[in-house]
Amino acid sequence: MAQVDEVEEVIPSRPTISEQELEEERETRITSADVVSLSKTFVTRYGSYSNEANFANLEDVLPLASVSFASELQNVIDTGVVPEGYYGVSTSIVTVTVDEKDEAAGTAQVTVMTQREEAIGSTQNVTVKYQDVILLFVKEGDAWKVDSATWQ
Repeated sequence: MAQVDEVEEVIPSRPTISEQELEEERETRITSADVVSLSKTFVTRYGSYSNEANFANLEDVLPLASVSFASELQNVIDTGVVPEGYYGVSTSIVTVTVDEKDEAAGTAQVTVMTQREEAIGSTQNVTVKYQDVILLFVKEGDAWKVDSATWQ
């Protein structure tokens, strides 16, 4: 009978994550989920526009904005000039990154990468581009509100 050599499997050691680190990661995900969800909703609406709908996109996001930013948006709605000829842009979310979040201070910054389809003159004349938007959040009461949105 031939002898079979036993082969020992070597399993590479992996760094272990302590229960505390795991709990901190869970907490970060839970507390970031609210600004991530709000970011997706806000940017999808805020970044989508059609001159046939006037400024309905801005009206839709007023409840998601801080008091001061809502005032700025309302001013655009009231004084904005609708372009002649067809113009529309549709925005979809690619990624959302929470750059900073300070619960105690009630502030956060989120970068949202978007894909934007812009139609000028006709719905058939579409160009696609990728564009980031940086959102600053403030806490008003217990709710996170968008305090500014800056396209990059």
